[in-house]
Amino acid sequence: MTPLEQINAIAGLCMKNATGWPNVLNDLGYIVERIELKFTIINNSGKSRTVNPDIVLASDKKNSSLFFETKSGNIQSDCEEQLERYSLVTKKDVIQKAAIPSSYPGLHLFTMILFCDAKYQNSYKKIISAKSFPIAVIAMNKKEIKLVLNSITEKFTNKIFKQGIDIEKGYPPLSLIPILPDAGSVQMTEYVVDAIITLLVKKKRHFTVAQLMDSVFSSGLWQTFDTEAKKGLHNKVRTILKEMSNTEFRQHITRRGGNAKSPEEWTLKNHPDSKKTRQFQALKKLKIEYISRLTKGKLYMGYNPNQESIFEILEDENSPG
Repeated sequence: MTPLEQINAIAGLCMKNATGWPNVLNDLGYIVERIELKFTIINNSGKSRTVNPDIVLASDKKNSSLFFETKSGNIQSDCEEQLERYSLVTKKDVIQKAAIPSSYPGLHLFTMILFCDAKYQNSYKKIISAKSFPIAVIAMNKKEIKLVLNSITEKFTNKIFKQGIDIEKGYPPLSLIPILPDAGSVQMTEYVVDAIITLLVKKKRHFTVAQLMDSVFSSGLWQTFDTEAKKGLHNKVRTILKEMSNTEFRQHITRRGGNAKSPEEWTLKNHPDSKKTRQFQALKKLKIEYISRLTKGKLYMGYNPNQESIFEILEDENSPG
């Protein structure tokens, strides 16, 4: 079970449009509140520590929030320190630092949850029990999602997870959150190229990176990404667009300058005729050639032979300093 599958499995539990996936939390009013949320707390030594849950669900109806840390593999050396940070989160932190909305802040219920692959649950249960961390453990296998250690503060939510959620006939709805900030370059590029082709077919003339991301995240969940994660994705997508506009897709996309008052825009041109299948097939072939070149790490020789590969560009942007 990959991190992407896990985060979509969680999000799908409260989404009406997650076809083939149980949305048992929807009736309790839960929505995806934040993805990749990052906030700071003060530990017992008076030092600031960062808490960075993968996804947060919240329900105004139940005045409850669920903070999920997903683990697709076995326990790592830094896990205990990470779990300790989660154990120190207070209601005040949830309302003020994490900025989770609540109609009745003083009565708000929250739960820190470690969501793991069922085959590794015993390792996580052991360390959480040994340290008496107030963290619930929910395990997922091919048949069910179930609470296996401690409890969820809100009683109706606790009952659902304690009974177990049957997922044997479903599969995590990956279309909800198709990519994450740490996605590989090829995977992210494929989604961006597909979104561009869709806009070309729809005869779209101009777009911003934010509008493109709304297209990639058709579920609307792009808006729930926390500021830092959203900025990271935005920069990576912008880099991909710049590379596309200088190479194979230069006949279809160009950049229009932006400024402090007006965001940078991109212009689409040479739209395919929807009545001519051959033109659409040509775009699909262009995508295959483009992705193939990037996968092999080759430079584009048809326009600028000195150009860096997109992988080097992204690595440079993500390197410290």
